[in-house]
Amino acid sequence: MKRFLVELKGDRYEWFEIALDSTFHTERSYHIIISWLVASAPKVEAQIQLLHRRCTQYGLKLLPFPEVAMSRNLLLNPFTVPLMIPISDRDGIEAILRQQRFVSDGIFMTEPSFLPCLDDTVELEFPKSRVGGVKPIAGVQYVDPDGLLFVRVLEDSNGCSILFGIVNNLLVCGNKCRFSEAQTISKNLLDAIRSPT
Repeated sequence: MKRFLVELKGDRYEWFEIALDSTFHTERSYHIIISWLVASAPKVEAQIQLLHRRCTQYGLKLLPFPEVAMSRNLLLNPFTVPLMIPISDRDGIEAILRQQRFVSDGIFMTEPSFLPCLDDTVELEFPKSRVGGVKPIAGVQYVDPDGLLFVRVLEDSNGCSILFGIVNNLLVCGNKCRFSEAQTISKNLLDAIRSPT
């Protein structure tokens, strides 16, 4: 990622940091992360609206992603539990995700120590660190074109794959129509996984 400091004009010294993906590809999502500590909310909002107008001007879709979408801990939000589905065919799930129009969102490290608290019916083995804990593992993440659902695919030491579905609460919370769309996307994905054609 490339990082830049953006100074905000005004009578006080205010700034925020913007981090951008260092590569761009038309078949992947592109991340723009804005972090601020020394800036007032109205000035940051004005910059985000300016960015949104520019994206619209060039035909790009700008969507807010929750912090959990890039986090190592998929249980970052205590009120949202990700959907967990063990899958046997890793290649098959990637084909299903492409068929369902999901877009690659990149590779994210994931802390697998939380997995047993989600589903203890599946035997999973992950590499151990030198101090005895579980090592973080890389997982490929996908997002649907409207940004309503994130899917992260992890693989354990035995080659068993697990799919995690994470709803984008920033877009669906309080919006019944969007929530219904997210449920439909999840249901269609589950149906495609359970009965591949």
